[in-house]
Parts: sequence; C-alpha cells; structure tokens
Amino acid sequence: MSIFIACYLYYANLARQKFIDEVFINKSHPPLFRPIPITKKEAETQESEENMNKAEILLKIEALLKQLGENVQKKYSGLKSKKRSELLSILKDIKYIFNSDNGVDNDSCLESSGA
Repeated sequence: MSIFIACYLYYANLARQKFIDEVFINKSHPPLFRPIPITKKEAETQESEENMNKAEILLKIEALLKQLGENVQKKYSGLKSKKRSELLSILKDIKYIFNSDNGVDNDSCLESSGA
C-alpha cells in the first residue's frame, strides 16, 4: 500500500471519529456544515475563498500545510489568532508555494478539487 494511501486512511479515520464524537456524543452540528448546492452558480459561490468563513479557511490552509515541508509549516504557526483577511492572504501564499513545489503554474487543480 502506498504511503499516500496510508496517510489518507489515517486522516480519514481521525476525521470520521471526530465527526461521530461531535454529532452523536456531543449532540452538536458538524463544524463545517453547508447545504448541498443545487445549481452550478451556488456550487461556485460556496467554493469561492472570498465566501469562506475563518474556520473553512483554516481547514484549507492546514490541509495544504500537511503536504508541505516542516520549514513551511513552522513559518505559518499561530494561524488561529489571525484575522480572516490575513488568513486569505496566507492561503494565497501557501497555494503559490504548493503549486510551485508540485510544478503547477495555476490554481486550476486546487480550485476544481475544492482543496
């Protein structure tokens, strides 16, 4: 089994357990619940970074940082104390680093995958 699949399965199991704990044990709503979009325009609006709340931006940044080296992760510590506008700027920086590390010149693959 590939190391990437093993990491994916590990994080998927953690997320599933956290979701189960929050929804069924703590009786709260899922942390990033959003309605299912009906139209393509609604889907594009939901995926737009400008329309994301602070928690969603943090989640997206953390997902990208996990795939980058420790030096980059250390550079972007203390994210939870940042303002939403600062987080949007950091997200753009991290996406640029991520794309340049992977040999991608634009954001198209990240935008289309919702990452």
